[in-house]
Amino acid sequence: EGDVTFSRVFMWDINKPVTLKTHGIIPIFYPQCGVDKSRCLGIQQKRVGAWVVGFKLHFLSQYLSSLQLKGGFIFYVERETGNFIASSDARFDSFRTIVDDTTQKVSYAPYEANATDFPLTEVKSRVHWLLNEREGKMNWADVKAGAAEVEIGDEGVQFIKVTSLTQFGVDWIGVIS
Repeated sequence: EGDVTFSRVFMWDINKPVTLKTHGIIPIFYPQCGVDKSRCLGIQQKRVGAWVVGFKLHFLSQYLSSLQLKGGFIFYVERETGNFIASSDARFDSFRTIVDDTTQKVSYAPYEANATDFPLTEVKSRVHWLLNEREGKMNWADVKAGAAEVEIGDEGVQFIKVTSLTQFGVDWIGVIS
């Protein structure tokens, strides 16, 4: 009955598939008033818990890939961290697998979207344009929504739309071309 918010994106490797995840969080109050606050006029509510719903973000990549863009590409980045979240290439894992040379222990970490070794050319070239060429050198916090036709490497002229998804505590940047 409180405001729905979402957590920051984090690695999820407790069960398969390993993926990035976010939690939707809904606070629970007592006494319950529901969405109509007039039912509890003058009553002090106390937060007693929360409903938490997990969203595995590989499903977002599956959805984006189902849009069947004709030569287009979409991806999302978490503004605060600069971490790559999902893209319209569902075959690409949005995290890196790390194997310790000594112990052979496997761990996972999100990709930074502007990492020099980012494996997807479509992301790497658009991130370079966005953070270095669009309005000069900037960081993710300074990226604003907008659209432009730009030359992207060997791909030629591309129409690129940059969006901000800022609802329910989420602050993601979407890049569509």
